[in-house]
Amino acid sequence: MTLFIKTSNDTENWYGYNYAVNLEKSHGNKAALSKNSGGWNWTNICDVEMKVEANKMMIAIPKKVLNIADKLVDIHFKWADNYQKNDKGEYDINTFYCHGDAAPYGRMNYVYSEVK
Repeated sequence: MTLFIKTSNDTENWYGYNYAVNLEKSHGNKAALSKNSGGWNWTNICDVEMKVEANKMMIAIPKKVLNIADKLVDIHFKWADNYQKNDKGEYDINTFYCHGDAAPYGRMNYVYSEVK
């Protein structure tokens, strides 16, 4: 299960998402937080706390690692699992429609915002 996060309009992103949690296999109570550097290019920047109970996954991400520590929060996020590469061998957000699971569905996002 991967959590894709959008915190800004950085030009380096994958379909708008500039962070992702759990692209790499988690280990124990830690999950990798990765930052995007354009396209499907991700760099692990730190591990974040993770807890799994039955069918629930909880993640704690410090605001400072998302570069939003001194800002009003404006986060768009999406959960996705078992997404696939397209016919060109590239990860494509459009595969969220036909492979695996995504929440919310398709290209929509959940939003948490303190910005007016």
